[in-house]
Parts: sequence; structure tokens; C-alpha cells
Amino acid sequence: MDESAVRQLKVAELRGELTKLGLPTGGKKDELQTRLIEALQASAVSNQTKSANPSRPSKPISPTSPTSQPAAHAPSDRMAERAARFKIEPVGSGDERLKKRKERFGSISEDFFDMEKLRARQARFGVVTSERLAQDDMNAQKVKRLQRFGLNS
Repeated sequence: MDESAVRQLKVAELRGELTKLGLPTGGKKDELQTRLIEALQASAVSNQTKSANPSRPSKPISPTSPTSQPAAHAPSDRMAERAARFKIEPVGSGDERLKKRKERFGSISEDFFDMEKLRARQARFGVVTSERLAQDDMNAQKVKRLQRFGLNS
């Protein structure tokens, strides 16, 4: 497209051409025309430079290039790699993993949950913070009801 053809285009057509080239589409008609003419001249110059210097043929990127994403590993492969990296034995099933973890770190005992702390937290925030505390509250309510209706057992 030459300069005279650009001068004949309407504003909507100019904006369409500028959008195709990835250029800003705001402004008056003469600004759009100037912008499109400059872009066309710049692309013509770069095309002439490419044709004058054919020593660098463009090579398409292959799918095995380093920029492509690595293939996803299966979870068992990842676990084996991790075990090798941290010099530990790979562990199989879920139950076996839990057993090993319990041996390694110990388990949480019932004494861990201080009931007074949990009750204070419940009173402060108005939220039940533990299933065990909720169970204890339910049992306490049941005992109160039984006492109130004279059904002590």
C-alpha cells in the first residue's frame, strides 16, 4: 500500500490497518495516516534489509527446543526423585506413609489440646474451635438435661 492509497482510506479503515500492525489507533485522521505511512515505510526498509542479507535464514522453533515445557512426571516418579534427593527411602501407600510419618515425628496426644485454652478461645471469638470441645459441650448439655428431668443414670 502506497501513500496515496493510505490518504484515500477512511478513519475506520485506517484504525483497522493500524490494529493489524499493533499500533495505537487514537488520534485525528491525519495523525492516523502519518502513523500508518511511517509504519509501512519502516516495514519496507526492514524487508529490503532482509532480502539484502540472506546469510541468516530464519529457522522455525522445533517442539523439542529448550523453551518448550518439560513433560509432566508421574507422582511416583516425583516421589522417587524426591527420596533420592533427600536421601530417604521412598514410601509407597498412604497408610505406610502415615505410619512412617508417625514414627518420624510422633503423634499428637490428647494432652496437646488444653481444654481450658479452647474454652477461652470459644468464649472470646464465639466460635467452636475444636470438634472435641463441641462433643464435650454436647455431652455436658445432655447431662444437664438428664439432671433437670430427674433421669440420672
